[in-house]
Amino acid sequence: MILEIIFILIFLILNGFFSASEIAVVTSRKSYIKNLAEKGSYRANRLMKLQAEPDRLLATVQIGVTVMGALSSAIGGALSITALEPILADVPIPFVAKSATAISIGIVVMVISYFSLIIGELVPKSIALRNPERVGLFVAGPITFISTISSLF
Repeated sequence: MILEIIFILIFLILNGFFSASEIAVVTSRKSYIKNLAEKGSYRANRLMKLQAEPDRLLATVQIGVTVMGALSSAIGGALSITALEPILADVPIPFVAKSATAISIGIVVMVISYFSLIIGELVPKSIALRNPERVGLFVAGPITFISTISSLF
């Protein structure tokens, strides 16, 4: 059960990485990034290329967010059935015991949705909005790599 929770957290953090990437690349000041690129910054050059191809960036981000969400949900579903359902099935309230599977899935969906919004969306986007260039320079390499890999399919 601990391993599943760790994987869910990893996928939520990666979801946050993609969310922050989108905001950071789109909101980074092009003049500032261009200035850094002219001074020889390799990361700034990558960031400029991402800014020049917003469709490719957005496709990469969407793929990342979708895959991370699907993985979190799949593991969460398995976790609800293996860990939470047996506990709820033993509750001495007939409705709860009979509906243990549905209730356990509902609980896990609500918990994952909450943390997905906080860890996977709101906090990363807030950080990226406050520091777009710093975050943009940080994510430019990995997003370029993921974009290149995903374009093969």
